[in-house]
Formats: sequence, C-alpha cells, structure tokens
Amino acid sequence: MTPARDSGLTAIPRIGYGDLLGVRGMAIDWKTPKSLWETLNAEFHFTLDACAEPWNAQCANYYTQETDGLKSEWSGRVWCNPPFDEQRAKWVKKAAEQSANGVTTVVLINANAMCDTEWWHRHALQASEIRSVRGRPIFTDVNGKETSMRVMLLIFRPTHRGKPVITSVDRDGRPYA
Repeated sequence: MTPARDSGLTAIPRIGYGDLLGVRGMAIDWKTPKSLWETLNAEFHFTLDACAEPWNAQCANYYTQETDGLKSEWSGRVWCNPPFDEQRAKWVKKAAEQSANGVTTVVLINANAMCDTEWWHRHALQASEIRSVRGRPIFTDVNGKETSMRVMLLIFRPTHRGKPVITSVDRDGRPYA
C-alpha cells in the first residue's frame, strides 16, 4: 500500500477517544514529544512514519490504520511510534524484518515490563542499538491530554551484525553523560 501524504490541512481524527483506550482506560496512541522528535529527526532524517494517524504523523509520508504499515513495505529511514499496548511486539518484529531489507528504523516503545517477553528476546534484541531514555517524555493524546511515560528507543540499522549497543539519552533524545 502507498503511505498517506500530508495535504497541509489539519485533519479531524476519524477515531474517537474510546477507540484509543487500552486495558486500563488509558489512551494507547500518543504524539511523540516535539523535542524528542526534533533530536531524532536531525540524526536520522526520517522519510516515513510507519504507524500514525493524521493528528500524530511526524513525516509527510505515513501509514495509518487503513493503509496498515504492518502489511506494507517500508523504505528509506523510518520512524515508528506504535500504540502503547500489546501490538508493540508486532511493530518491533516488522522493524527487524525491514532492517534485513535495507531499511533503517527507529521504534519508540513503552518501556514497562517487557524484557522478559518472547518478542523482546526474539526481535528487540536484533536492534543495532537500544537507547534507554532517562526521564519521562511528555506525550499528548488525540484530545490534548498529556502524560509522561517510560520509553526506550530501538534502532534497527541494516548494516549491523551482533549484539545491540546500549546507550542512554535524556528525555529529549540527547546523549546522556
């Protein structure tokens, strides 16, 4: 499928807040904090947002629920901020697969209780780098509600072989010394 293109117009989300709720009644789709996005985009120069809706897309080219980034081929340098729920495993697996096809992908994931899961050991540890984010970036949901969350970044580079390098960044994505 072809990714959507930003028309430059502000779109009204087609999904209601109730459709974005996870098991605890908390939204699962969040807009990446501007400062974190700007730092990472300056480094990677993203060309595709693999998992977005018009209200939270970070790139001019993006996949939505309708165009389904999980079923589509990715190309270029890809940003992926998937829903903060059990779906994250599918997105991490897809990023690992696309890396094998020559695609560099950065995946932002909620960092709560996942290092003991099958998908973490099978797919996340294929990343070339795992960036632990110190501090909690502030995310915004479709209705403008803000919350801070523990997150980490998985960077999949097609040329990487071996174990991931583990680094630390601040909540704006800058190297933490």
